[in-house]
Amino acid sequence: MHDIPGELWLEILAYLPAEYLWKMIGVSRFLFETAMNQRFNEVTFYADDKAMTERFQQLNKGHTHRVLSLIISPSFLPKMQEIKAPPILASTPIFSSKSTSIFSRFKRSKAQHNPRLYLLPRCRIMPRFLPLRYEGNFTKHSSQSITEETPHMKQYARDLFHPLQDALKSCSNLSELEVRIHDVEVITPLIDLMHSVWFSISSNSQKLVVDVTLDKLSLMPSASNGQGGLFSNLRTLDITLAPSRYKMTVQRCIKAQEVLSALLDYSRNTLQSLSLSTPALMDFILIFDRAGHLPELREFKLYMTLNESSLSDSTSLTRFIQANRDNLEHLTIQPRPRCQIVGAIDPTLMFWLQSEFTGLSMPKMRSLKISTHSYWSQLSNKPKPSLDLPNFRLVGTHITTLVLSDIFLSFDALSRLVEYFATAHDNRLENLTFNSLCLSPQHIHLLAQHLSELQSLTMMFKSIAICEDRPYNSAVDVLYTFLHTMEGYRFPYWKLRRLEVYSDPGCGRGHPSNDVMYSLRECVPSIEHIDTGTYCYCNRGKNVNGSNQSNSVPARTAW
Repeated sequence: MHDIPGELWLEILAYLPAEYLWKMIGVSRFLFETAMNQRFNEVTFYADDKAMTERFQQLNKGHTHRVLSLIISPSFLPKMQEIKAPPILASTPIFSSKSTSIFSRFKRSKAQHNPRLYLLPRCRIMPRFLPLRYEGNFTKHSSQSITEETPHMKQYARDLFHPLQDALKSCSNLSELEVRIHDVEVITPLIDLMHSVWFSISSNSQKLVVDVTLDKLSLMPSASNGQGGLFSNLRTLDITLAPSRYKMTVQRCIKAQEVLSALLDYSRNTLQSLSLSTPALMDFILIFDRAGHLPELREFKLYMTLNESSLSDSTSLTRFIQANRDNLEHLTIQPRPRCQIVGAIDPTLMFWLQSEFTGLSMPKMRSLKISTHSYWSQLSNKPKPSLDLPNFRLVGTHITTLVLSDIFLSFDALSRLVEYFATAHDNRLENLTFNSLCLSPQHIHLLAQHLSELQSLTMMFKSIAICEDRPYNSAVDVLYTFLHTMEGYRFPYWKLRRLEVYSDPGCGRGHPSNDVMYSLRECVPSIEHIDTGTYCYCNRGKNVNGSNQSNSVPARTAW
C-alpha cells in the first residue's frame, strides 16, 4: 500500500493536537520520521534524571543526524558555596525513578547542627541541590578549583556525561548551540563535556548563544587553553553576561576580555549578527577596539549599562560602528541589559547620540532601535543633557524602521523628528515606534500628512488632549471629545496597515487604548490589524475596555 504524500500528512496534522502525532507513529513511515525529528531536533541538557540519560543513549542509536540544536543548562549542579559533601549511602541506587532527580532525593535536616541527610523517595519541593556523587569540599571563590575525582564521580560521569559526549561526535547537522551556566560549581565532567563540544561541533555551528556569568566565561574556547581556530562558520553570536552574587576580581575581568575578543576573532570572517548584553561589570573599550572590522556584520545589538565605568571612552564604540558602517543594516542600542538589575545610569548615551553618533554614516542602514532616557542625577559630574534628538536621517539615508523608547517626546520634538524624514526626497520610513507626552488630533494629522508611506505605527502616550496645552478636568471628558473630534478626520491616502496605541499607566507596561485605536481605524481605511489586548497583570490592566484578547505582543517595545 502506497503512502499518501508528506504534504498531505502535514496538512492533516495541522488540524490535530500535537500529542496525536505520537499516537499515529506506526501508521506511516513519514509520521515516524516526523516524530523522531520532533523529539531529537532540539536536545536540552538540564537535568540529571534517568529520562535524560535514556535520551542521550537513544541518540547513539542512529538519531544523531536529527540533532539541530543543543542547549546546555546544568542547573542541577550545586551552587557556588562552601559545601561539605556527605558520605555516599550505599543503599541508594544510581537511578531509583524516572521523575526523581539524583540531587533532589535528599535535603538537609531542619536542625542546623545536624548535618545528616534524610531520604525522600518522592520529593516535589526540591531543596538546594547537594552533590550526591562527590566527596570533598567545594570552594566558593574559585569555580575551577575542584576536588580529586572519586569512584563515585567517575561513575556519575559515565552514567550522564559520557553518553552525551559520545553522541556529539556524530551530530554532523548540529548548527545551533546555547550555553547557560550561572552561579553553579564547575565539575570535571562538565569541563570535559565543554571541551568535547568545542572540538566536535564548533566547526559546523552557525549560531552560538552564551548566557553565563563573568566567572563562567573561562569555559568558553580561547587561544590560551589551546582551543584556537574554532567557530569558523559562525554567523550569529549572542552573548549575555548575567549578574552574579559574587564579586569578580580584576584577573577574571581580564580573562573575560580575552575570551570575548577570542570569540570575535574566531568568527571574524563569517559573523553576520552580534548581540551583547551585560551590566556594568568591566570596561569594554578593549573589546570594541580589538573587534575592529567584521566584513560580514549585518546586525549589531548592544544591551549594556552605559556609564563611565562600562564605557569610559565612548569613541571606542564610535570607531567600532564606523569600521562596520558599510555593511551594517540593523543597529540596536539600549542602555540596560536584558535582565532587570539595579544599576546607575548616567546620560552617557544621550551625549553620545547628540555628538559622535551624528557624525556616523551608514548607507545600508535599514533598522535603527535606540532606547534613550531623560534620567539625570544631580550627583553626576556631567551637565544635564538636552532632550533634542539627532537627525537620524543623516546617519542612515535608507532607514525603514525607527524605534525610540523610554523617552516621551513633546509635540515640537515629534514635529522635528517627522520633518527629518519628510524633507528627504526618498521618504521610505515604514515602521515607527515612539512615546509621546500627549496624544491629540494634531499628532495624527502630522503623521498622516508627512509620513504617508508609513505602514506600521506603535505609540504610547501619557495623556489625551484636544490640543497640546489645553487644560482639562476629567480624563473621560477629554477622551470623548477626542473621539468626537476624530470622527471628522479621514486619511484615505495614508497607507497605514498596522496600529498599536498604548496608554502609560505607570506600571511599566503599556495598556492598549482600544477606543483610540477603533476611532483611528475609522479614519484610516487601510488599517488591517490593531492590538486590542493586554498582557499586563496590574489591577488596571486586567480588563482594558472589557477586552483581554490580543493577536500580538503589546509590550513597551518588544526587541
